[in-house]
Amino acid sequence: MEITETAYTENPEQLIGIVTQLKDLGFIIEMDDFGSGYSSLNMLSELPLDILKLDMRFIQKETDKDSSRNILSFIISLAKWMNLLVVAEGVESHSQIELLRNMDCTYVQGYYYARPMPSTEFTTMLMNAQLASPISAADRDWQEGAIHIRKDSGNEVMLIVDDIQLNRAILAEYFQNAYTIVEADNGEVAYHYIEEHFDEIAIILLDLIMPVSDGFQLLKRLRSNPLLTTIPVIVTSQAGETSEAQAFELGASDFIPKPYNMDIAIHRVQNVTARNAIQTLEREKRMLTKMKQLALEAKLDQLTGIYNRMEMERQVQEFFLTNEDQTAIFFMLDIDNFKAINDRFGHDQGDVAIRRVANTLQTMFREDDLVCRMGGDEFAVFMRAQFTHVQLIHRLEQMSTKLRFKIGHIEVTCSIGVCISPNYGTEYQDVYHNADVALLTAKRLGKNRYHIFGGEARLPDQVIHRNLDWLLDESSDAIVVIDPETYEIYYLNDAACTLSGKNKETCLSLPCYKAIWNNSKPCSHCVHISKLTHDYCEHEIQSEYSENSYIIKGKLIDWGDQQARIQYIQDNTNRARISRKTESLAKDRQLLLDLLPGGLIRYNASTLVLTFINENMLNNLGYDQDTFHLKYRHRFDLMIRPEARTRVLEEIQEQLAHGDTYTCIYPIERMDGSFCTVYSTGRYTSGPTGGEIYANLMEVPQITKKKLADV
Repeated sequence: MEITETAYTENPEQLIGIVTQLKDLGFIIEMDDFGSGYSSLNMLSELPLDILKLDMRFIQKETDKDSSRNILSFIISLAKWMNLLVVAEGVESHSQIELLRNMDCTYVQGYYYARPMPSTEFTTMLMNAQLASPISAADRDWQEGAIHIRKDSGNEVMLIVDDIQLNRAILAEYFQNAYTIVEADNGEVAYHYIEEHFDEIAIILLDLIMPVSDGFQLLKRLRSNPLLTTIPVIVTSQAGETSEAQAFELGASDFIPKPYNMDIAIHRVQNVTARNAIQTLEREKRMLTKMKQLALEAKLDQLTGIYNRMEMERQVQEFFLTNEDQTAIFFMLDIDNFKAINDRFGHDQGDVAIRRVANTLQTMFREDDLVCRMGGDEFAVFMRAQFTHVQLIHRLEQMSTKLRFKIGHIEVTCSIGVCISPNYGTEYQDVYHNADVALLTAKRLGKNRYHIFGGEARLPDQVIHRNLDWLLDESSDAIVVIDPETYEIYYLNDAACTLSGKNKETCLSLPCYKAIWNNSKPCSHCVHISKLTHDYCEHEIQSEYSENSYIIKGKLIDWGDQQARIQYIQDNTNRARISRKTESLAKDRQLLLDLLPGGLIRYNASTLVLTFINENMLNNLGYDQDTFHLKYRHRFDLMIRPEARTRVLEEIQEQLAHGDTYTCIYPIERMDGSFCTVYSTGRYTSGPTGGEIYANLMEVPQITKKKLADV
């Protein structure tokens, strides 16, 4: 539905009502001939328009005047700000086309392209048409994403945000002697600049109506960021009192109307900056200092003052992403026997060792090399450098020498692993992993050693052997390998040395019965070779010289080109002591149960299977264990005289339905065939195998038949 500008002037209220109804019904509303009559901004704000068509006479008239370019640009920008499509009608010249393209007018029609023609000719023309070449960013009146910094005067920054270059130029001309002028053509790029340079900006001059992101949106974003709320903002606009009030509500400090009166503009800028300087200068300085301090602390290790692991990872990864030449060396190192320092002298001395290593590394490397504490006693160094193999070995020897010192009587050394880039990695995780593998290899080769990663998929043989020795020494069981006939010791681990009370060298010069057990002849517990096999045999022994007991497992093994006996000796003293106590407690418990008056039984609440009966009850009834269980097949219900069985079980079930105890009286047959009457008290308990019932049975000898019948 097209409406004309003149129709609005004749009866605006009626037109607004009808057009609004049509809009609600789904019509697309176009304003035709805009600029041909009385053009009102109220009309644009009140009518629910979708498309604005600029009248051809307006186009022809305004493009002929240099002074009117800003008006045309303003109308196009305003329409886009209101999310209206703009169509320029009646375009007849190339100069008009270029002007409209520079102003970012998207749709154009007119005789410049074609005059009215038959539909067949139009189809032919359309099929052979090409897309118009887009306007370059440099030729636009506004450039999306452009930041322009004029000559730095050394003063604070004035940020001018306006999509019209002429407006920015006017303001810059007047203030360039007092400020370093930075220009932005929309709110989006201005906000990003403010985020990065907020501590440099003294004032912002902000236009309200711009493409991409307008002044209102920028004010909202500034207000929502606590770091940016103290920067004074003066709004520059022709938007009127309503927009002015909205800008103040969003935090603007003052308002400069367009067109500019420079005396007013200068006066208001001076007032705002002076007032803001008094209120915020010290606060900004404190905030900046705190932010820088926090940013630095986030990068550094608190104990040593060198970089922490996260910062090392960030900078190394950035190096690989931003440099074509990725030649570098990654060192990983840690302190040998660091745990011994902490255990012997305390964590304070451990911290001394860590700081000493950090300080030494800083003195050995250049300022642009990255020295970092990875955590604990681990460090890393990243060098942007290329070494020959000889140079690298020389550097590693220097590091090994300078990183050797003493804490108390303990000599402190470091093991080092190296990965060379790009040979074995062009990402942080790769060089870190490979250097860590090299460090592990160096530590397995011995203390104060280094190793350069060479792409190996497995540890060297000598490292594997050292690993096996280390694993055996970590075992809590004593392990001894001996000659099965002469008892000569071929091998023993640290636990075996501790058991013997001798060092490894002394033990290796003695037969095992003398080295380990302090005997003058082979031990009686030692299995004779004639009885040894390749299957383990196990036995427990008691030491002749202490209260300790041991479990010994042994068998024959192949040791090189001969047979040998291997023994695993496990200290079983505590477990044996606990076992004896448990056995004693079990006997005491059984004795107490057997001494209880009457009988005590335990049976499964579901299956009624008996799991315990004490000796006192068996004696009273004349049974032994085997005879009793054979007669009653391990069942509680079969103990009860058949005539009373159903009644008794129902009574028990009914009482347990309302609680966890029951009482009842029932007869049980003795071994001699006679019956005794018992008074039974039972309690239900839940256990890991289900519910169980413990019952105490007391014989009732004086009960009469009548009383029994009553019961």
